[in-house]
Amino acid sequence: MAAESSLKREDTVDSIMTECTDASEMSIDGDGDQMAGSDDGAPSYVEPIHILSMDDMRAKQNRDIDSVAATLALDRATCGILLVMNQWNSQRLIENWWTDQARICDKAGVLPGVKATAPADGQALCLVCYRTLAVHELFALGCSHWFCRGCWAEYVSHAVKTKAGLGVRCMSDNCPVRLTDADLERVAAPGDLEVWRRYFLESYVDKSKRVKWCPNPRSCTFVAVYEGLDAADVNCNCGHSWCFRCARDAHKPANCEQVEKWQEKFSSTKEDSQWLIANTKPC
Repeated sequence: MAAESSLKREDTVDSIMTECTDASEMSIDGDGDQMAGSDDGAPSYVEPIHILSMDDMRAKQNRDIDSVAATLALDRATCGILLVMNQWNSQRLIENWWTDQARICDKAGVLPGVKATAPADGQALCLVCYRTLAVHELFALGCSHWFCRGCWAEYVSHAVKTKAGLGVRCMSDNCPVRLTDADLERVAAPGDLEVWRRYFLESYVDKSKRVKWCPNPRSCTFVAVYEGLDAADVNCNCGHSWCFRCARDAHKPANCEQVEKWQEKFSSTKEDSQWLIANTKPC
């Protein structure tokens, strides 16, 4: 009997030690990055989550534009539009650029290095307000469709207010050429230019699968950057905790699919209760 009791105690100790070992396979290294145990016992790196402000994101966006501009030998404003049209995927843009530059430019609506041809007599007709004005009162993109600066300003303002900002094109019918940041600096009102630049920055976040806005319902301007593939909880600087994968409130240890099913069930149960209250009465 004593031998059996001793064996039972040893089995219990082994079981406890196994559980402790399993629990300790995930730890945090000295720099705060998560280290998870792999099948062969060696720790595997888990991508950290970075919380960035709007200014941080703008600086990151500018670095990406500068890098592409240096690689393609183009101006920053043109590269900005090219990146927007390529979902801010720098690598894909550069690869496609060396394959078919003409197609990339046509799709994005840009004319790199092309300047508007000034009218010979120094004046032109604005095809919106139909006034003949001197060139210094007009503006044209590389397509050389001239319009007065007042009409340009009104056109851009309307486009920004209707959230068509990043798609502002030449006012000439069927002309595909887009306005860049540099063009807007010359014709847009300061307030409209500021709104356009906010859309420009928001597109940098919205088009990326690795960057997401904090979904705090009380509003938040921080973003989370996560290069990992698995679901991960984000603890934002605003105090809101949320899941990077599904953007719901943090829900570990339940996975996103389980939470979705639970919410569907809860919603259905709530609707059933409301129907019962509205259509029945106590016995």
